Amino acid sequence: MKYRFYSIIFGFIFALIFAEFSPSDLRAQDEGDQGRVNYEIGMSYLLRGDRGKAKPFFEKARMSGGESADLASLELVRIMGKDSDASELRQIITAVENQDFAPKMWMAAIESLIEHQKYDFALELSIEMSILYPDSPLTDDILYMSGEVFYRKRAIPSAIEKLYQVLQNYKDSDHADDACFLLSKIYGEGGYYYSATMEYYMLKYFMNHLHIPAFKNSIWREMVKMKLEERYPSAVNS
Repeated sequence: MKYRFYSIIFGFIFALIFAEFSPSDLRAQDEGDQGRVNYEIGMSYLLRGDRGKAKPFFEKARMSGGESADLASLELVRIMGKDSDASELRQIITAVENQDFAPKMWMAAIESLIEHQKYDFALELSIEMSILYPDSPLTDDILYMSGEVFYRKRAIPSAIEKLYQVLQNYKDSDHADDACFLLSKIYGEGGYYYSATMEYYMLKYFMNHLHIPAFKNSIWREMVKMKLEERYPSAVNS
């Protein structure tokens, strides 16, 4: 009787354990662990500068689901900008499980496309992101990047429009100094949009906003100061 009693108890405990950890749960946990391993291997190759070897491990991690899958997807869109179009990157982005993570992936895809001079695809994704996330804290980033892309495409009116939106609506943006400097550059270049008055105005605007961190710590600060002193000495000294 005693042995039978213990066998019943052990059987009951085993049943509870089995119910808590069913084969599907254990399989999912195993897949998650494998996804994490694949992601880490991919990152090790990426840190060595070998994107080709990193990519298949990120693809495997992406298929595993969970946090590692989203992180792997982020690295994939960064890698794939060189050889992919907007639709391929969009397909990866829209498949992420964590929608709070999605805007960061849109940004990574846009930056990758710009890096590889695929400006039309970058603008296509920028417009989509603006529509999907109108209140995103990354809106100022999108506006500036769009302005920079339009400038590189020599679509100057569109570039000016986007850059002014940054200055007018996002004065404390990390890109406010970049937008201001690029506007001064546009007005200072020869051609149809040349305007010494507007170039001077943008350079002075920059120097008058050094109390804002983006301007105070800007990589353009010394260049702006030098331009003012060299090109408008009488105005600076007056």
